[in-house]
Order: sequence, then structure tokens, then C-alpha cells
Amino acid sequence: MHQFKRNLSIILGVVLMWFIDNVKGTCSGQVYKKTMFEGKLYEGWASASTVGSIRECGGKCTIDTECQSFGINIASLNCYLYNFLIWSGSRGTTDLNMVYYWAYQKTCPVSKGYSLHESGTALLCSTIITSSATWEDAMARCYKDDGHLLIPNSQDKAAIATRLILRNLGVQFVHLGATDMNEEGVWNWLNGAPIVNDRIYTDNYDGMQHCLSYNSDRWDDQSCGLKRPFLCEIPLD
Repeated sequence: MHQFKRNLSIILGVVLMWFIDNVKGTCSGQVYKKTMFEGKLYEGWASASTVGSIRECGGKCTIDTECQSFGINIASLNCYLYNFLIWSGSRGTTDLNMVYYWAYQKTCPVSKGYSLHESGTALLCSTIITSSATWEDAMARCYKDDGHLLIPNSQDKAAIATRLILRNLGVQFVHLGATDMNEEGVWNWLNGAPIVNDRIYTDNYDGMQHCLSYNSDRWDDQSCGLKRPFLCEIPLD
């Protein structure tokens, strides 16, 4: 009996961890996945309420047609809805009980000009914006499609991105989805994944370089106010 209880506890623990990492909304089967950043209450939420569970918070986000991500305080169960994909490095205040979830799309929206690319284990749904914009304006453009700036966070995905950039834009600076504008020297992708690549070069020249750009054979920190072309990416389930 003792062994049975121990095995049951392990199984329930695995199920609980899966549920915390993957939440389905109560309508239309919308899938939300836990981000790799937490511990802050980020600014910019559109609405807040107290709920009974993570699932209920996800359900509220699903019902709200403008909601793209949500955060929840796992102690108080305060639920915060965001009309964009809240990102690692956003402005906020420390709250160690906060966790966040992004809405993942089921299909790549080709009707909006996006294309699906596959290489190895990587799947990239993206569109190229050739008109130049500042880093923050580029982010705002990607928000309109429920997306974010390109996150080449694996070797296969980086290879796809490099081919797309060279084929369509040539050798020039292109905005990428990473910044340290709100915490100097802390570079993570927008989804909170650490940047693990020996091509990254960050010197923060003149103390003004806080946004990451593709630059030929490396990823380079540049001024966020510089206007560059960029790629928007849609997170797929």
C-alpha cells in the first residue's frame, strides 16, 4: 500500500507539472504554454481579476478576443490579461509568485502573408517586413498578428532565419526578439529562453545599445531607436 501511494503521488506530480506548463482555455481549445520567465508583475495588463485556478485565468484570456497572454499569481490567484505577448525584460515590479502563459496558434496564418518553414526539429512561421522600423515599433507591428519579433533560439531555427534574411534582405542589420533595455546585461529571448550562442556580441557601446540585431555572421547589440527591417514570428502549438 505504501508503494502504491508513493507511485500515485509521483503520477499526480507529473500530471500537475504538465498542467502548469500547458493550459487549455475553456473555449475553442486554445492552448497556452508557460513561458520561461517569471517573478515579476509586468506592466501593460488590460484587465485583472481574482480566479479559482490557472485554467480559469486561461479561459478568461480565451473569451477575451484581444488577449494574447496572461499572468497569474499562484499564491493569490490574481489573473492579469495582456493584449500582446508579454515578454521577458518588460518593465515590472518583483513578485516571486507570478508566472506567465503565451497563446500558441494552431496554424500558420498564410492569409496574412506568413510562411511555414521547417528544418530538423525547428518549425518557423514567419513573415518578412522589409520596411524599416525601430525595435519597439517592430514589436508593435508583430503584435497585430498575435506574434513577436523573430526568436532564433535553436541551431535549426537560426539556420532557417539566416537563409530567409540573406535571400530576402541581403547582408544587413535585422531586428531580433531580445533586449536588455530594462535590465542591463541580462539577455534572454522574448519568451525567457536563455541566449546560448557563441555568435552573440554585446558591448553596449556608449551605453546606448540594448536591442539585439542580426548582423551577418553574429548577433549584435544595437540602439533600439535605429530603424531596421525585421521578421515577425507566430508561436505555433
